[in-house]
Amino acid sequence: MSTLDGLNRDNLAGRQIVIEGSYLLKPAFGIHKLVAGIIDWLADLSAEVTVLMPGTPPESLVRRDGVRYVGLPVWRAGRGLAYEQYSIPKYLKTSSAEVFLAPGNRGVPVVGVRQRTVLIVHDMIPFQGRTGKGVIGYLGLAPNRFSIRSSIRRATRVVTVSASAQSDLLEQQHRESIVGYVPLSYLGFQLHRGTTPDPFFLFTGGVSPRKNLGPTLDAFATFRRTHPEFELRITGTSDVGAFTNRFGLGQLPQGVVLTGRLSNEALLEMVRRSSALVYPSAYEGKGLPIIEALATGRPIICGTGGSQTEVAGPAGIFVNPITSETIHDAMESALLVDLDEYEKIATSQYRKVDGPEWEQGLLQALFA
Repeated sequence: MSTLDGLNRDNLAGRQIVIEGSYLLKPAFGIHKLVAGIIDWLADLSAEVTVLMPGTPPESLVRRDGVRYVGLPVWRAGRGLAYEQYSIPKYLKTSSAEVFLAPGNRGVPVVGVRQRTVLIVHDMIPFQGRTGKGVIGYLGLAPNRFSIRSSIRRATRVVTVSASAQSDLLEQQHRESIVGYVPLSYLGFQLHRGTTPDPFFLFTGGVSPRKNLGPTLDAFATFRRTHPEFELRITGTSDVGAFTNRFGLGQLPQGVVLTGRLSNEALLEMVRRSSALVYPSAYEGKGLPIIEALATGRPIICGTGGSQTEVAGPAGIFVNPITSETIHDAMESALLVDLDEYEKIATSQYRKVDGPEWEQGLLQALFA
């Protein structure tokens, strides 16, 4: 776990910060975990935290004790931009908070506010044509690009979640940033070893085209011909009909299991029991599933785009180019890994990405 060595916690007690919290309503996104982790982290430092949300916060929302949750007006037309560029600055105008944190790529008001504004950038995918949805998909992200670009320009400080994201930001938007983040221990990631793997691969990337689930299904079909006892467990959905329709399948392939959405604890336990994580993404700004696999000591099959080589390091079984053949070969390679030696490598790499500099960098951005 990261520490706050050299930082005075008493100086943070009572400091007022407002956080844009719409990603708390999107549990399918990795940013959801990160926003919740930041809220817990700041609350533990005794900061006074207010979380803004579009509309009335639902009763199902998991709330942190001592944190104030405020719903702001939204409109059906232009819902996102109206919330960001009207409701948020209107609230901040009367708020006594000293810092406004937008933790999800966007959300910094175009109009000036008196608060210090801090933006966390996870990736530059909307500017790089990496959506996997072609020209129409790229054009459809125009409002998103506007919001991200204006947020980058207006923010007092910009924080990126990896050196790769920092480089992409500088290249695309010519804006300097610092690399900093909430320590991973606040996301429930803990070094957790000591179980014999079960015969299944785990895919946690979602169905976005850049996650390459289609080639993974083809690779697993080939793999299972010689390993019929294996399963491919896919998290995030349990709707067999929608899944088979999306991938043009008559039925769910043999050995493929849809787990539905899992709690953080259940997901980490499933990673720990797996034979390997299969995460052949074309691009990642951070890649939380890779960190989850590092924390549990399981082999990681991943791509090379974005931060994946940076985060996985020597623990990665890298797939490049990403095809069903290369993914199949990586699955075979994962079974040959010496787990005792691999766990040492994974532990060392995990501690690199869970160092105290992440926490200190974010503190610097927020309060320095």
